[in-house]
Amino acid sequence: YTAIDSIQYVLVLIGAFLAVSGIAFYADFWQEKREDIDVREGKLSILENLQHDSREPYPILELLTIALKEIVYQLPGSAGAIFLVNRKRRQFILTSSSGLNKQEIAYLEYYPLERNIVSQSVELGDPMITDEFTFVSRDGRPVESRFRSAMVLPLISGMEKIGGILLFSEDEKFYRRSDIRFLAPVSEWLAEKIKSARLAREVSLSHAEVEKYEQAQT
Repeated sequence: YTAIDSIQYVLVLIGAFLAVSGIAFYADFWQEKREDIDVREGKLSILENLQHDSREPYPILELLTIALKEIVYQLPGSAGAIFLVNRKRRQFILTSSSGLNKQEIAYLEYYPLERNIVSQSVELGDPMITDEFTFVSRDGRPVESRFRSAMVLPLISGMEKIGGILLFSEDEKFYRRSDIRFLAPVSEWLAEKIKSARLAREVSLSHAEVEKYEQAQT
């Protein structure tokens, strides 16, 4: 009987362990589902707000500023900047910023198109996360920043490398892969808006040139 009681006791312990494990896995599963739902709702809210705003006759630079503020709002504790690539000057052109002081903005106004996280992300076409961010002075010297986390989302449309969204935080390991999934559709949408605006400008200039030529012929 002692052996039978021992076996029953062991079976009860195993059953209790399996029950607790099952409840824990069940809770983790629904927690992940809840986080996925929150991420999807966040994506939809940003895109819906931006798509609504884009119906207004905003210039593209103003729309980028609105987009950046919306992104930073969704990630409390973040600051951010949006760059466009200028390959002739071998640098990024700062088009908008949020949550940065004057000195930090000055450092980013002439950010080089060289070996740094922003350049790597844009050239490879892949979002990137790093544990720290370093500014670059006008004479090319690295300058330490207060930010201990940074994330870059490239702005790419087809084969065209347009620029990038750079987000910062003073907290360590602030950004996660889930933030990339959360914001990637926004960066893709912005890239298409920028490309469309550029094409529209080129078409407008072409029409103006044609009209000028026709007037000269008459």
